[in-house]
Amino acid sequence: MASFTGDDNNNQINGTAEEDRIRGLDGDDRLIGLGGDDEIFGGVGADTIIGGKGNDRILGDTTGTPFGGPGGIGTSQPSTRASKFNRDTTFNNIIIGSLTERVSSNDLIQGGTGDDEILGESGNDILFGNEDSDRIIGGSGNDSIFGGTENDTLVGDSGNDFILGEDGDDNISGVSDNDTILGGNGNDVIDGGSSNDFVNGELGKDLVFGGLDADSLFGGDDSDSLFGEEGNDFLSGDDGDDVLSGGSEIDTISGGNGNDSIDGDDGNDILSGGNGNDRIFGDVGNDLLIGDRGLNTLQGSSGNDTLIGGLDRDLLDGGSGNDLLIADLGSDTLLGGTGDDALIGGEEENLLDGGDNDDLLEGGDGADTLNGGDGADTMQGGVDPDLLDGSGGDDLLVGQDDADTLNGSFGDDMLIGDNSEDLLADGNDILNGGSGNDSLIGNAGDDFLDGGLGNDILTGGIDLDSDTFFFTFESDGLGSLFGNDIITDFDRGSDIIDLSDLPLIAPNFSVLDTNGNGVLDEPDGSVTFVEGGTLINVVPALDPVFPLPVDGVATIFVVGVTDLAASDFNFF
Repeated sequence: MASFTGDDNNNQINGTAEEDRIRGLDGDDRLIGLGGDDEIFGGVGADTIIGGKGNDRILGDTTGTPFGGPGGIGTSQPSTRASKFNRDTTFNNIIIGSLTERVSSNDLIQGGTGDDEILGESGNDILFGNEDSDRIIGGSGNDSIFGGTENDTLVGDSGNDFILGEDGDDNISGVSDNDTILGGNGNDVIDGGSSNDFVNGELGKDLVFGGLDADSLFGGDDSDSLFGEEGNDFLSGDDGDDVLSGGSEIDTISGGNGNDSIDGDDGNDILSGGNGNDRIFGDVGNDLLIGDRGLNTLQGSSGNDTLIGGLDRDLLDGGSGNDLLIADLGSDTLLGGTGDDALIGGEEENLLDGGDNDDLLEGGDGADTLNGGDGADTMQGGVDPDLLDGSGGDDLLVGQDDADTLNGSFGDDMLIGDNSEDLLADGNDILNGGSGNDSLIGNAGDDFLDGGLGNDILTGGIDLDSDTFFFTFESDGLGSLFGNDIITDFDRGSDIIDLSDLPLIAPNFSVLDTNGNGVLDEPDGSVTFVEGGTLINVVPALDPVFPLPVDGVATIFVVGVTDLAASDFNFF
């Protein structure tokens, strides 16, 4: 091996085509290895070092033994990051031993062809790996590192470094301080390290870790995996089908184009799917999830989350916690889950399910289906014909505009067909009280009111409408009738009392008008006048073949009407 040593002046030293050892010592030197596997040591001063051909080992600044032996350059045991990912992330780190008398200077080092090892050491260095698979460590100072072709290992070390992987599948680590890292072409593994880093994977399928502190991570083209880890991070998947995870603290994540998988992890995060069919998971914390464009699935998990569906057909699941779910555009499915949730339907046909606890459901525009679930829910249908089902609990159901269907189901419910006395906001509504003691209010429109089981209060609404008051019989083994029901505003000539569901002795007016005079009055065995109204007891009119309810009571009190006739009833 040929050996060349400079002096304290500015030297230019050219090696040979074979293996050389070149020492610049002091001064601003220009050292060129040419051919062979060279060892080049810049020494003190702002040196320009070009490795040339061969597998070279280049050190920018220090004195002592630059390579090999005690205090030299060795290779650590491989270290593996995030073994849970389906990619080999193992790489060897070049280690600087106990080098002495480090003097800061700004070096320009070019590796040339071959697999080079380059150490910038102290100073603000510019380091080029150029061709083949190189290992470059910037050292202290604010360094600029360029990997070149093939698969490189690039380490910024301390200082605010700029690192560009260029071609090949590179392993890049910023280590400490505020680094800017660009992966370039290829499938790269990038770790920002500590401090606030900017990382862009650029082309290729990249695996990016933000490390400590507040980082900005961009996937670039292709399908990338980005992990913010510690700190308040910003992640953007850009193009491709990306996997994005915020880590701890408060993160902002955008999927960009492609079908992305987004996990906010810990903290109160802002998660946006961007274009494509995305899966967004809020995880721990009070998160904001936005579907944007595409067919998206938004999962709130724990915490009090806000979920907004976006432009297309989305599935929103609040999970546990007191959540706000907004459908926005598109025919969305909103699931409140556990907690006291608020669900808002948006402009298209939506399905809203409040789940457990006491929920608020608003259908908005479109023909919506609202299911309150368990708990005392408040439900409003909105514009267009809606279906509202209170399910369990004592619920308030308001149909609002158009012809709505309201089912109280279990519990003591209040059903209002239209939330307005304005004739312009009418609708021919269907109100079903279900079991429990319910209040049904039809308001404007020709409404159908069925109190179901229990003691119900039925109000048809505005005069001149034609409302039907329907009375239920359920043949469930013992047979179950409606309870003691009240009609508050019966209008003769327009409203109808419908007994067609009851097992009567004869399906005609005679079963009630026992004296046959054409009206219901005191001599009829099933009729009593109470406070200016008519109380009809339907039990005597029932067919004895059918079993009676346990208490044997099923009455209809028609408030303010005392001269009911056959035209006021329907028996078929």
